[in-house]
Amino acid sequence: MTVPPSRRTVVLCLLGITLLAAGLRWWMVTHAVSPSRDCLVFVRIALQLYDPPKSRIDTVRQLDGPADVLRETDQAPGYPVAILGMATALGYDLRTATADQMVLAARLVSVVAALLLTFPLFGVAARLFGPVVGLMACFWFQILPVFVEITSDGLSDGLFLLTAAAALWFSLNVLDRPRWHSGLRHGFSAGVCVGAGYLVRPDSLIVGLTIGLTFLGTAVARWARKDRGLPVFLGGVGLMFGTALLMYPYVSVIGKLTNKPAMTEEARVAPPAVAVPFAAWWNADKDDESPRRVWAVTAVGDELLKAGHYVLPCFAAAGLFWARRRLTDARVALPALLIAMHLGVLWYLAVRAGYVSQRHTMLSVMLGAVFAAWGWSCIGALASRLLRFGAPSFWAGAWVVIISASCISRDFRPMHTDRAGHREAGEWLASHANPHFSVVDPYGWAEFYSGRTVRGWSSAHPDRGPVVYTVFEPNPKTSHSRLPWLADAAKLAARGEIVFQYPADAPPDKVRVAVYRGPPLLQREMAKQLP
Repeated sequence: MTVPPSRRTVVLCLLGITLLAAGLRWWMVTHAVSPSRDCLVFVRIALQLYDPPKSRIDTVRQLDGPADVLRETDQAPGYPVAILGMATALGYDLRTATADQMVLAARLVSVVAALLLTFPLFGVAARLFGPVVGLMACFWFQILPVFVEITSDGLSDGLFLLTAAAALWFSLNVLDRPRWHSGLRHGFSAGVCVGAGYLVRPDSLIVGLTIGLTFLGTAVARWARKDRGLPVFLGGVGLMFGTALLMYPYVSVIGKLTNKPAMTEEARVAPPAVAVPFAAWWNADKDDESPRRVWAVTAVGDELLKAGHYVLPCFAAAGLFWARRRLTDARVALPALLIAMHLGVLWYLAVRAGYVSQRHTMLSVMLGAVFAAWGWSCIGALASRLLRFGAPSFWAGAWVVIISASCISRDFRPMHTDRAGHREAGEWLASHANPHFSVVDPYGWAEFYSGRTVRGWSSAHPDRGPVVYTVFEPNPKTSHSRLPWLADAAKLAARGEIVFQYPADAPPDKVRVAVYRGPPLLQREMAKQLP
């Protein structure tokens, strides 16, 4: 690592990392049993933006264009719009696109964003610590099991992280530029990336705020020592204008910064009945021995460790330690400050909403990969000097082998195997169920694959019609206690007859998913819905 690699070597390594990342995600997409619930929501919003349905709040009112759709959904429009663009690029007719086609479009948007992320992330890491560290950071982050999963599952995280990495790269350009017009131009570009990220997820405002504070502090410090602070100050001005340019239309439509419940009101979502591996909930019955603020620290830390596959955050801490004397450099301080700001906001939201997931920590994990790669390179250099064994390049190779062995084996685990049967149930409903009869599907996948909720809202009305079709797991492997309609579905299943089951030849105690046909519930029999 003492001799910088040639440009040709760097390009070939980046190409290899990108091909490896593409291969891992191709395998995950082709072996996934079903998409995530959030993917279904994004697909539905995308098609509703294209062809607005009736209002979910006032069911007799037709939504008047995309603006009305945005007011009724709690998701930002950036990712659904990208799904529409991908579906159009694939040649799909949006008026007749199927569930499978739209899910594939959603997954491809996320996969493409994850692959493109390699380049700005390398640019940030190489700018700070050199090209070898940049390659190590990209390799490590691209094969992290959690990152591979969420960027293969039709979620918005890949697109958001792409905008964040690009914004950081332009920000580093501002800090390096001696001319005012160059600082203004790159600051405006960073602002456009922040604004684009805000249209995907409101977390992008954390990125913009951190960059703005860094610009302001750097400009003041340079002016104090009689240096050129104007380029950085104008970079901050460009940042604000670029961000506002993309934020304003959406904010003016919805009338506030975001529709996200956790950002606008106290969340009152009940925790699941059993522990789940991808998130942490505050449970007043189990966690009342420690204050909620203390629980939030533990929860954010646990999810960060799991998202980073446990090893990455440890090496990131080591890298921050070795880089401590370089934190006076604004370029190094910027990602470190962003990690601190992001984790602080996550802690606040965990206290407020009582919930945090591994997905929420991925921005800090991405930046942590930069410091983790630097930490490993420092450890390799130290080991080479103290042990007098192996050149730094040997220790870098050992790092690649160790990380590959720990991550890639985990990457080849199919997603959502516990959801097998729901797709088949949806296909049965599409071909056999009377379209005028209600379907109660608390899980959501069967109703989606039946075509009923690809564009419109759920038709779950347990108390309507002469017949109600119910999708239910009679022998669940995991708890779904937080799902709406689950209690009503159990009552409907108890009084109905099985018309479809998966597997088809399974005994009663081995049936995973079943469709029941039976009479509706009375109003007094219906359970109170969870918020």
